[in-house]
Amino acid sequence: MSVEKLIADLSSPNEDLRKNAVDEIYELISANPNELTPHIRSFLKVIRTTSDNYIFQYLGSTISTIASSVPSLGTDYFDDILETVTVLTENFAMDDESEGFVGICAIGLLETIRQPITTDPRKFIEALPTFFKLMEKDHSVKYSAMGYVSPMVSRSPRIFKDYVPQIFDLVKGGMTEMISLLWELYKFNPPFYEENIDFLLQMAKDVNYSSIALMILNEMAKKNSTIMNPYIKDLKDTIHSPHTASSSIMIFSEIARNNPELIQPILPEIQEAMEYNNTLKMMAPNIFGLVGRMSVKIAAELLPFLVELLDDPDHNVHTVTLMEIRNLGEMDRSLLDPYIEKIRTLEDDPQEYIRDQAKYIVDIYEGRTVREFAAAIDDHNKRISEMVHSYEDLKAYVDENVSELKEFISQIAKKLPIPSEFSTEGRIRKTMKLHFTCGMQNDRCLYPSDRSFTAETKAWNKWLKIALSAVKIGAAVIHPVAAGGAVDAVKDVYEVYRTKDDADFISYISQPFLTSEEQDNLIVQLRKARFFDIFNYNAQQGNWACLMCNPPGS
Repeated sequence: MSVEKLIADLSSPNEDLRKNAVDEIYELISANPNELTPHIRSFLKVIRTTSDNYIFQYLGSTISTIASSVPSLGTDYFDDILETVTVLTENFAMDDESEGFVGICAIGLLETIRQPITTDPRKFIEALPTFFKLMEKDHSVKYSAMGYVSPMVSRSPRIFKDYVPQIFDLVKGGMTEMISLLWELYKFNPPFYEENIDFLLQMAKDVNYSSIALMILNEMAKKNSTIMNPYIKDLKDTIHSPHTASSSIMIFSEIARNNPELIQPILPEIQEAMEYNNTLKMMAPNIFGLVGRMSVKIAAELLPFLVELLDDPDHNVHTVTLMEIRNLGEMDRSLLDPYIEKIRTLEDDPQEYIRDQAKYIVDIYEGRTVREFAAAIDDHNKRISEMVHSYEDLKAYVDENVSELKEFISQIAKKLPIPSEFSTEGRIRKTMKLHFTCGMQNDRCLYPSDRSFTAETKAWNKWLKIALSAVKIGAAVIHPVAAGGAVDAVKDVYEVYRTKDDADFISYISQPFLTSEEQDNLIVQLRKARFFDIFNYNAQQGNWACLMCNPPGS
């Protein structure tokens, strides 16, 4: 019997005739699947029009078998196969025993077009409306469809920007496995998430979905923390679970930035949670700092707890805690009175960031804040600018203010190491070499006077100002030195290096002290050159020394 006749029999009202046609077609597949490939569209048309479960089951299986022997089938007949799955989706519920055959057929047909769907985003987008309809079914077909959707959300979330309401509906309808997709899609439709905040809070109380729900709520809090204000009590219990505490603390931090008074009442519970959750010790100090900044009185109440955290064995806790102690100390440095000696002990800590934070706090306590230092820089630059109108004025000013310059440079040197020598190269390359030697130079010194640590910089105009500040106080020399002396050497270098777009020397040098931001940029350069991996600041001697002479914690 011809294949055409068998296909016609598949639509016969006679059940026996239909069954016999299926059996014969199945035998043809076993013998030569390729022979049936030209009839794929006819098979699919029968599937779209039949109501016979037997036909669904075996004809769907027939197409799957052919596809396993003809790899290009899914691509060649993509539109026809997708149309057939869509018709099945729209016309059959697939949710009872009899219609389960339809669902199995749909799953099999989807499998035949897996390759184009998963490799061609355009094909995936074509299939997406059908996937969402399949996921609404009460049949295992919904999980098959989700298997296509979930990976694509992670790879190309923008494709789903118009489907956020449908995904919410699916999750609310019991397909809770899809809640992870909501995390990926928040940025495309924040207002809709705000409309569904009660549902997300409900999911946050379910141990199976709380982590994802709280991650979403945290993103919402970052965008608009006030939306979370009415739900602080609802979230309070989540700080006691190791699965949700971190996300909850992040939400409370966002709230505390704008409304710290709302977080203040739950600080005791946060403290309790920190006792048995080490991760919170890294995250929660920020909340105490934000609440403490409400007033000096509240800061004084919270400082003892923060200082107590400095006894924690985890040094990472010390860094974040010191940052908040520093913030509170800037409000009123007398708040630091009971704790300053303990903080001083950390100025020689082996960890660079702990040392830095401790030094910042000591500077605050002793009246050397960044703002005060910046103001002093501005004041010095202004006075020099007013007094220096010629090259001779500059030399006279430097000669007459050596002691004042020395004191000021010593403050800069705590933060920005001053080279022991500056050397220059040809004007074409426009580079300057910075030479650093150890300030202690013991027997095992890495960088004694005759062997310097060298870094190269193209920010010559910034370092040249450091050179001018240092040369007259014996801290550094320009090499080669000009015949007229140190200041002349600086001028000579500037004249060689400057271009037609640069200011004349007097205009340039009338602001000789770098701003804090400019100093920070030079520190970044030294960090990239690994200077701070080799040198430590020695507070007792007021200089930078190599690790062999001045090991961390010494």
